[in-house]
Amino acid sequence: MGEATSDYLVSHFNPYVAVCPGAVFFSGGFALQLAVRRYIAWAYWLMVGIASLFGRMMADVVHIVLGVPYVLSTLFFAMTLAFIFIAWWRPEKNHFHSQPPYSTPRVVLQGGRDRRICSRHSRR
Repeated sequence: MGEATSDYLVSHFNPYVAVCPGAVFFSGGFALQLAVRRYIAWAYWLMVGIASLFGRMMADVVHIVLGVPYVLSTLFFAMTLAFIFIAWWRPEKNHFHSQPPYSTPRVVLQGGRDRRICSRHSRR
């Protein structure tokens, strides 16, 4: 989905112009994900779609604009993803697909202070 949409946008519009709205939508989707207090299917899947589109755009920028070979960018993104999974697994102690999203409270550093994102199971 992300690859086809990204390829369409950059081939029918100026690539530099096409990436800017992608960044705006990614930022908006990310902000929405942080703003919701519980799992909301449409918000989650909206972010999945936006991440696939913008992720593909960023991979193209790294390869085409910056000239980084696919082997190096693949290794970099694989190591980054492994780091994210390890960082996620450490406090959760699960593989996150075995429990519903937002099953435990999460802390997000926002504006220099911690903000707790509550789960649907927590009490306030």
